[in-house]
Amino acid sequence: MIRFTGFFLLILSLLSCKNSSKEKLENIENTNSNTTTVELFSMQLASKSLTPYLFATDEDVYVSWQETENDSVFKLKYAKLGNTSFSTPETISQGSNWFVNWADYPVISGNDNLFLAHTLQKSATGTYTYDVMLNRKVKDSSWSQSFKLHKDNVEAEHGFVSMLPMPDQEFFVTWLDGRHTVNVSEDKRAMTIRGAFVTSEGEIYNSVELDDKVCDCCQTTAALTANGPVVIYRDRSDAEVRDMSIVRFVNGTWTSPKTLYNDNWKINGCPVNGPRAASIENTLVVAWFAAPNEASQVNVIFSEDAGEHFLKPIKVDLGNPNGRVDVDLINEQTAIVSWLEDASIYARTVSKDGKLGKVVTISDTSEKRFSGFPQLEIFKDRVFVAWTKVVNEKGSKIQVGQLPLNTFLN
Repeated sequence: MIRFTGFFLLILSLLSCKNSSKEKLENIENTNSNTTTVELFSMQLASKSLTPYLFATDEDVYVSWQETENDSVFKLKYAKLGNTSFSTPETISQGSNWFVNWADYPVISGNDNLFLAHTLQKSATGTYTYDVMLNRKVKDSSWSQSFKLHKDNVEAEHGFVSMLPMPDQEFFVTWLDGRHTVNVSEDKRAMTIRGAFVTSEGEIYNSVELDDKVCDCCQTTAALTANGPVVIYRDRSDAEVRDMSIVRFVNGTWTSPKTLYNDNWKINGCPVNGPRAASIENTLVVAWFAAPNEASQVNVIFSEDAGEHFLKPIKVDLGNPNGRVDVDLINEQTAIVSWLEDASIYARTVSKDGKLGKVVTISDTSEKRFSGFPQLEIFKDRVFVAWTKVVNEKGSKIQVGQLPLNTFLN
């Protein structure tokens, strides 16, 4: 399985020859950029913490992360974010046989009364042989024992999970599934994407294949529209074009995969750079990274009908992005998108009509893999952000902060 080819590294090296985004911001007269101070939350962490993930319910905002003292036992923890501090962190699960990776990170979801989280557990000695293990929690009770999401029992890769809380105390979960990458003839080997529903009791049903050939290791994303859940992911054609596709759950049936936008990015390897999506009713917004013709870009696109049709994409970066995007909606007209570019995390508003807001610098960071994927979540009048700060070659600390929403609107 090709994960990050020399060809893609060559693309990045060529792009790095351009003027840096920081220089571009400094040289543009009357630039609309803005450097602000993110108010960081303070908390006690283990010697190594990584892979933060943010999510919000109707009542609260939460962050999850992995941590370890010695790389022999990892723990998945989470905490509720208050006005200026964390709640006491709680351990969801722990294990010594986990697959811990900068890009394939655990996620958590919930609806104030019920929570679901996942970790990745090694199933064999192969580098990428691991399973998706779920843990659920009913409010005011303990987290359940881990149980497996998929039932194929194939020693292969299963990961890159997205979760959505659904009505009737259920969840929708989607993931990349490698059951057809082993023990089959070479011409039939392909990573697939699957989806399933999980009840409040942990029953898994309607587990189906959504696409029979997708990019091997880009994150998935999902959003709940008024019409039902949608899944967006990096697809993979026989000609190695790896553009974004969408499938929609309509009237109890999944639609066939449809290309979201024709970037026509042909690359003989996985760029490890997935999309992110958010929704309000039937307004859907998607952000993603692509580099067709060696021109890297972060695009945002809106749909007004739950993903059946899309408006024109809007380029939001400063000219030299690395991707690692996130996006959330302020309202049905405007979103905030974040991305990594020239070792900094940037964010700005983008409106359905193509209007771009000022660029806000969230933090300096590292372009190394270990710095992971920055997270963004809008909650009421605040914008929460999280990322991994690389301390040294072996150490890291998650950073969680907040900014007033008006920072992006003034």
